[in-house]
Formats: sequence, structure tokens, C-alpha cells
Amino acid sequence: MNKKIWWYALNNEQKGPISLIDLKLLMEQNVLNYETLVWKQGFPNWVRYSETQEVSSLVQDSQPQNDSYNPQTGMPSENIEYNLLSVNQYYRTEFEKIISSHEIYKGKWNWWAFLFSWIWCVSKGLWLMALIIFLPVLLLYIFDASAVGSIYAIISWILLGSRGTWFYYNLKIKGKQMP
Repeated sequence: MNKKIWWYALNNEQKGPISLIDLKLLMEQNVLNYETLVWKQGFPNWVRYSETQEVSSLVQDSQPQNDSYNPQTGMPSENIEYNLLSVNQYYRTEFEKIISSHEIYKGKWNWWAFLFSWIWCVSKGLWLMALIIFLPVLLLYIFDASAVGSIYAIISWILLGSRGTWFYYNLKIKGKQMP
């Protein structure tokens, strides 16, 4: 998925090899454009980036695509590179580990999700998870001043710390708010 097989021409110099994801990042940073000449093994000649088959799978809306997830195999399809581009390097690395493990690996401990719980969820677009965490805690504190609200909050923090990356993966790669 993230193989360094691409070469590109910049200022009359051949650069590479880099991965398709890195190539797309250079495009987004305006270092390269769709007229940039690229090559990989199997190409008879250098071609414009816009003429490659890979462009059709990458030039899409930045929102998660339902077709990026293959329901028959239960795994993301081969063309999820663009969805991986929409997250920072930390999450991209974690998502690639999840994908390569066939979703057995659920991500490592997420301190940001643990410490900031529902705020982290909102910042990542996990609106449903934020409501599931915040609303019960708020209601328990308003109507029941006992320790139940605190216990629920602590359980929520631990759940997000241990599975926050997994929840975020499901949103970005599969387009699902809840796994």
C-alpha cells in the first residue's frame, strides 16, 4: 500500500522513489501538479501524473467514501490511500498497522482521547461517540450527585484511551460513526 515505487521529475531532475501517498502529499503542498512527469516500474515512458490510473482513485472528495470499504471481505479496499491522506502521520501509521493486521490490531493507547474524551471525539468528527460520553455524564451529575457519574466518566476515558484510534479509523476509513 505504501510502497516506494514512484519517481517524479522536478526541475529537470529525477526524484524518488516515494510512495503514492507521499506523491499525493507533494501535490497537495503544490510542490507537484497534475502535469508533473512520473514513472514507476511497468510504465514504458514517463507520463503526466494526470494520465496515471492512480489519479482516478485519488481525485475524490476528501470525505470517507462508502466504496472504500469492501463489505464482502470486511476490510478496506485497496484504494484507501486518499482517506489515509486526510489524517496526520501518527494516525496514518496507526491505520496502516490496523489494515495490515486485518483489523486485529486496534491501535495503541491514545492519550489525547483519554485526557480530553468527548472534546477529542468532537475534534475528530466522532459526534455520536461524543454524545454517548458527554450526555450521560452530564445527566448523571445533574440528577444524581453520587459517584455513578464519576465512575461512568472514568470508564468512558479508559474506553477512549484504549480504543480511540479504532473509533477514528472506523470513521475515516469505513465512514462509520460507531464500529
